[in-house]
Amino acid sequence: MNGLAPIPPLVSVTEAAATLGVTRQRVLQMIHEGTVNGWALSHAEIDNLAAKKYAINSSH
Repeated sequence: MNGLAPIPPLVSVTEAAATLGVTRQRVLQMIHEGTVNGWALSHAEIDNLAAKKYAINSSH
Protein backbone atom coordinates (compact mmCIF):
# COMPACT_ATOMS: atom_id res chain seq x y z
CA MET A 1 0.00 0.00 0.00
CA ASN A 2 1.31 3.47 -0.83
CA GLY A 3 -0.42 5.28 2.03
CA LEU A 4 -2.97 6.95 -0.26
CA ALA A 5 -6.69 6.40 0.09
CA PRO A 6 -8.33 4.65 -2.85
CA ILE A 7 -10.34 6.85 -5.20
CA PRO A 8 -14.07 6.10 -4.89
CA PRO A 9 -16.17 5.48 -8.02
CA LEU A 10 -16.91 8.86 -9.57
CA VAL A 11 -19.81 10.25 -11.58
CA SER A 12 -19.97 13.00 -14.15
CA VAL A 13 -22.01 16.16 -13.71
CA THR A 14 -24.51 14.73 -16.20
CA GLU A 15 -24.83 11.46 -14.25
CA ALA A 16 -25.22 13.35 -10.99
CA ALA A 17 -27.96 15.49 -12.51
CA ALA A 18 -29.84 12.42 -13.74
CA THR A 19 -29.57 10.71 -10.34
CA LEU A 20 -30.72 13.80 -8.46
CA GLY A 21 -33.45 14.68 -10.95
CA VAL A 22 -32.04 18.15 -11.56
CA THR A 23 -30.35 19.91 -14.45
CA ARG A 24 -26.61 19.90 -15.13
CA GLN A 25 -26.67 23.62 -14.38
CA ARG A 26 -28.14 22.94 -10.92
CA VAL A 27 -25.36 20.42 -10.17
CA LEU A 28 -22.78 23.00 -11.24
CA GLN A 29 -24.51 25.52 -8.97
CA MET A 30 -24.37 23.00 -6.10
CA ILE A 31 -20.64 22.59 -6.71
CA HIS A 32 -20.19 26.37 -6.65
CA GLU A 33 -22.24 26.62 -3.43
CA GLY A 34 -20.17 23.85 -1.82
CA THR A 35 -23.16 21.50 -1.48
CA VAL A 36 -21.16 18.83 -3.31
CA ASN A 37 -17.45 18.35 -3.82
CA GLY A 38 -16.50 19.85 -7.16
CA TRP A 39 -13.21 18.02 -7.48
CA ALA A 40 -14.71 14.55 -7.49
CA LEU A 41 -18.38 13.63 -7.42
CA SER A 42 -18.53 10.19 -5.82
CA HIS A 43 -21.40 7.78 -6.34
CA ALA A 44 -21.81 7.60 -2.56
CA GLU A 45 -22.09 11.40 -2.20
CA ILE A 46 -24.64 11.69 -5.01
CA ASP A 47 -26.65 8.70 -3.75
CA ASN A 48 -26.68 10.27 -0.27
CA LEU A 49 -27.96 13.58 -1.68
CA ALA A 50 -30.60 11.75 -3.71
CA ALA A 51 -31.79 9.90 -0.58
CA LYS A 52 -32.01 13.17 1.35
CA LYS A 53 -33.94 14.78 -1.51
CA TYR A 54 -36.36 11.85 -1.59
CA ALA A 55 -36.85 12.04 2.18
CA ILE A 56 -37.56 15.79 1.99
CA ASN A 57 -39.96 15.41 -0.94
CA SER A 58 -41.75 12.47 0.73
CA SER A 59 -42.46 14.48 3.86
CA HIS A 60 -44.57 17.08 2.01
